[in-house]
Amino acid sequence: MSDWDTVPNMSDAAKAATELNVVSQPWGYAVTFTAGGGLGGDRTPDHQRFTVHRIDKPVASGPSFDSAEETLAYLDELAKLPLWRLDLDDDSIEFDNTELAVKDKMTGESFSLKGWGLGVTGRATAGQSPGRYEGATHLSVRSDEAPTIGRWYRSDVG
Repeated sequence: MSDWDTVPNMSDAAKAATELNVVSQPWGYAVTFTAGGGLGGDRTPDHQRFTVHRIDKPVASGPSFDSAEETLAYLDELAKLPLWRLDLDDDSIEFDNTELAVKDKMTGESFSLKGWGLGVTGRATAGQSPGRYEGATHLSVRSDEAPTIGRWYRSDVG
């Protein structure tokens, strides 16, 4: 594969990441990717890597996979975990609709929703622009344990 093949590879990875985000974001996760060659020669033009990020965790703290298929298999496992829900009008948090930040009133800890355009709130869809949280009522996360920022509860509805 030549350097000229890097662009279609990056396009393929971007398309795969978009499709993976349609699955992952309503569950409180986002998928990012790297593709193509890199500095230092450690990546080939056909390189692809997908990383799964959880809404309330630091970026790049989640697992990474060498293919979209491996990433989808991981997301399929996430689908089996309990669903946790945080109501955005809960008195344990402050939700800043302008900054798209959720802050725990007791601890001061926070996380940001910027860049989560496909629907962690259960309201936005793939056709909307990033940051569409008008009318949002809650956030959802699939996980063994509830996130620690805010008062999350188990739910059957995302």
